[in-house]
Amino acid sequence: MHAPSRIARRLGVSATAALSLVLAGATPALADDTVPLDTTPPVISSTGLADGQTVLRQSVLHPVVTDDVAVRSVLVRIGSTGARCTIDATQGVSCPLTVPVAFNGTDVNVTVRAFDTAGNYTDRATPVHVVSVALSGTLTPKAGTPMRSGPMTATLSDVSPETNKIEMMDGLSSTVLTTVTAAPWAFTWDASAAASPPCFRLSETGGNTTTYCSNYVVSDEAPVIKSVSAYHEYGGTDRGGTIAWSSQLDLGKGWIGADGTITVGATDKAGVDHTELWVDGVRRSSITGQPNSFDWHDTTRGKTFANLEVRVTNRVGLTTTKAFRLNIDNVGPALKIAPRSGTLLRGKQVIVTKTAIDQHRVVLPDSAGFSSPWQASPLSYVEYLTLHGDGPILLSLAVYDELGNPAAVTNRVTVDNTRAKVAFATAPKNKAKVKGTVKVAAAASDKNGVARVQLLVNGKVVATDTTAAYKFTINTKKYGKTLKVRLRVYDRAGNVTTTAARTWYRR
Repeated sequence: MHAPSRIARRLGVSATAALSLVLAGATPALADDTVPLDTTPPVISSTGLADGQTVLRQSVLHPVVTDDVAVRSVLVRIGSTGARCTIDATQGVSCPLTVPVAFNGTDVNVTVRAFDTAGNYTDRATPVHVVSVALSGTLTPKAGTPMRSGPMTATLSDVSPETNKIEMMDGLSSTVLTTVTAAPWAFTWDASAAASPPCFRLSETGGNTTTYCSNYVVSDEAPVIKSVSAYHEYGGTDRGGTIAWSSQLDLGKGWIGADGTITVGATDKAGVDHTELWVDGVRRSSITGQPNSFDWHDTTRGKTFANLEVRVTNRVGLTTTKAFRLNIDNVGPALKIAPRSGTLLRGKQVIVTKTAIDQHRVVLPDSAGFSSPWQASPLSYVEYLTLHGDGPILLSLAVYDELGNPAAVTNRVTVDNTRAKVAFATAPKNKAKVKGTVKVAAAASDKNGVARVQLLVNGKVVATDTTAAYKFTINTKKYGKTLKVRLRVYDRAGNVTTTAARTWYRR
């Protein structure tokens, strides 16, 4: 089929007209293919109200609505207040309506509007007389209050003056337990966990009612302490995740470090009122409600355990206690780095050995290069450090043990790849003739200090001096007719410098 836009260009007509031509040229449709439009609105045969009927503040309408296809929705409105009705295949239409008290004593229309699936709608209004009185009161104990089982008294105060009757009902059921027709509005209820919390229905002579439900929680059960755990977060991340540690304490074998968080997991039907943490018989802290998390800090030197007690009290006054031994490790790992501080280093690379010892696992930073930050103790590993230029460098190690105790050590070492200077200060000149005993003095210096100066005769070390001004004595008779003499100096880093040889001839 040609597109309508191309046909329009060819015939010089609009695209709409071209589309009509295309459709006209198609195969004729059968009668059954034509679906007639639904233009018939729903029929409201009754709003569920009679003209002039008295309507209370809260009521439920049951309008009668039909449609030749299907009813999609029904709305009810009085003034600017409206509500959506529910449509049930078996119970019909149900429209809850709350009439504003501003309409009390007036005549007003209640309008029902029904929609079918095609969007057609119908309105039907019924004039009514409104008696809308809102009743109120203050319930004591307030709704949701937890309590123990047994007789209790519930009271409503500040009750609306129009109220002529208050009924205490068995929950939301229609069963009335007690009726009171005048103040004081006091009721006795036999509280039990099996009983439905009472509701209170306030009524006035016109028929309006207001219901307050107590939602009281009745419990004679003490709280359940499910777990007590210690938790520490190291303040860092490992490959995108937080590095953290936890230990269950209430089994009596748990551990905690110098710092951490103690968390109490407890449940109770009536709700937890407060939790107390006792350490060695002294109350350390108390927290109201939940979550029950306590900050822990104890750096007492040499302290290895404490007697811990957790007391959880619920909102009806019942308490559960758990007591156990808390093992304490508040000392960080012992650390060592080699080379030690003050070492002079030479060369292009140095091997750095790092060691950590602790009674628990060691937690390393990512930079250590291990697949996991958690490593068993004792731990020793090496790093290869490239040496670039002369001067001081710092070798550092900072870790935690798995209880969160930190430890750090830094060694200051110095790179020295510059050789010491050495020269003959006092000695016969090259090619000199010598006899008997000859004295030699060396001049040696180095920015980090000279370790020793050696005297070499004919390639062999014959004397060593470690004290400036480095003096030597040579018995020439011991070395034949020709003596080749050199000085060699070592600085404290191990760098070596050797002078050129002086040749002496013995007479």
